[in-house]
Amino acid sequence: MGNGTFTKKDYHTAKGYFISGYISSPGGVSYRLLLVPLHGFEGPFFYVRELDNKQFEVIGELYEYQRNWKESMQGYCEEIVDTTEFLEAQGRLGYFFLDDNGQVIKKEWDNVRDGRVDNRRLIK
Repeated sequence: MGNGTFTKKDYHTAKGYFISGYISSPGGVSYRLLLVPLHGFEGPFFYVRELDNKQFEVIGELYEYQRNWKESMQGYCEEIVDTTEFLEAQGRLGYFFLDDNGQVIKKEWDNVRDGRVDNRRLIK
């Protein structure tokens, strides 16, 4: 566990988290990455940085799960359930945009209801 980034064409998430496909390491072990929101005083959020190539760097809490380990995949499923329940309880998910110096320049909020993120903006 630690901070990590995903590069995406769209920084919005419908589920409240981002997952990678299975990635094979040189040693032949397959794993999947899970990026969940950070916890802040204003609620759960991702940092977002707009890149020059019209993509976005999304920064959150990163977990790595090995495909072949039953315990690892159980932890993966539990983290998704915990994240979904936490977002539902909070009722919103934030995207904090960073400039080149790492300063927050804009905040956007999405509603969360019924386990899904509604990408229509909250007014705040």
